[in-house]
Amino acid sequence: MISDCNTGQTVGQLKGHSGHIMAVYADSDDIIASGSADNTVRLWDLRSQRCIDAIATGDSCVASVCVNSSGNMLASGKYCKQCYFRVYVFIIINCRRRLPVSLVVI
Repeated sequence: MISDCNTGQTVGQLKGHSGHIMAVYADSDDIIASGSADNTVRLWDLRSQRCIDAIATGDSCVASVCVNSSGNMLASGKYCKQCYFRVYVFIIINCRRRLPVSLVVI
């Protein structure tokens, strides 16, 4: 659900994840990122209330998401069985995924 923070009124709903939402990152007025127990990160356009990209992250739920201040890189983290935490970094151009640029295992 999308709510107006000033009024508390529901102004929309984003549909696409099939699991519980575990993380949300919002740093702009119109694009947010969400991570879910369905093992995906999704980018959303709040103006159209549509998913503009979905990135599969493997076999465990997404625990965190973040987009850098220029909006061209997205990082997502997840817990895994082989280690404590994995961080995936993707380059995004015009809110579209281009390629994974690194994997950091912590």
